[in-house]
Formats: sequence, structure tokens, C-alpha cells
Amino acid sequence: MAFEYVNRKQDRYYLQAAKTRTGKTRYYFGRKMTGTPVDPVPEGKEAYESPETGQVLLRKSKPTRITAEEREAVADGIRRYANLDCFLLDVYGDSLTVYLSTMDEQATSRLLESIRGLGFMQHTSPFMKQAIVQTSKFSKAVRFQLVDEKKRLFSIERWCFRGSIDDWIDLEYAKSLSKLVQKYFPTLGTDEFYEWV
Repeated sequence: MAFEYVNRKQDRYYLQAAKTRTGKTRYYFGRKMTGTPVDPVPEGKEAYESPETGQVLLRKSKPTRITAEEREAVADGIRRYANLDCFLLDVYGDSLTVYLSTMDEQATSRLLESIRGLGFMQHTSPFMKQAIVQTSKFSKAVRFQLVDEKKRLFSIERWCFRGSIDDWIDLEYAKSLSKLVQKYFPTLGTDEFYEWV
């Protein structure tokens, strides 16, 4: 039996192994079994779902010092200040990255209308959110880095989408998470957010 992972699109991935040309063992996830089934996940590795595409990968596990409360504070801040429900959070090491849906307003409206057309009431937001998360691609928007564990201070960066620069742009350094969320999240998901430099 292979270790299985079901991603947000409800695709099932199987952990498997194969030999490389040099005779080393290579582990990978695939939607079809083409190698030798592997269970459990090898030590020091973890199953990882790409926020952008939903593809499941095997990556090196990296402990984090970001707390569950800090992660929830960011999620609450997105809902409260940006009024967004469709987002993903990714924690890896001491980084917490926010991904926003790339589905534009018209596509979202069409999807919601089709769901309502199936007989679902307008207020069934958890179902609607799940449908958007399953069908949408996501792109990185903002990243927090823990820079002072004792004082719980973070830096904040925003992603730059200019073709020649695709990279993180520093916004502020060594501030409390709540202050950064209150300052930057009211414009998150709007063109105005990308004017911060």
C-alpha cells in the first residue's frame, strides 16, 4: 500500500519510489502508480501541496517557530480587513506566505451562479468557498518572516509581478504581526496593495 494524499481538487496522489540511472532511490508522488508503493513518508520528508497548482510533492520537512495562533491571526486579518474568503496560507520554516485566488470577479460570479443554479442557497458560503478553492489557481501575494523569536517580530514582503523582477519586495522589518496585518491587509487583493514599496 502506498501513502495517499488527496489535494484540494480532490485528486488522489500516491507516494512511490523508483531507481535512478545511478541506482539511487528517488521518491515521488503521482496520480497513477508507476513505481514501487511507499508507506510511510520517508524520515525528514513531508507531503506538500503546491498552493499555486495543487500538485502534491515530496519535500524536506522544515520545523517552524510560527505558532498556530499567529497563523490564525493572519487568516482572521485577511477576512476582517481585506474581506476575502478564498486564500491559502503556507508555512515553511519561519515563513508564512499568503496566496490569493487568481480567479477574476467575473469567473467567480459565474461559478457562484452555477452553484446557486444547482439549488444551493446563497448563504451556503462554506460550500461556495470550497468550490472556488477546488477550481482556482492561487498566486503568492504577501509573506511574513519571523525575525525575532523572543519579541515575536516579523518582516513583511509583497510579491512583485513585473516580468523581469518576479521576486519579493521588502515592505517593513521587525514589527508586530498585528500592526502589519492592520496596516497592509485593508488593500490586500486590490491594485492599491501593489503600490506599497
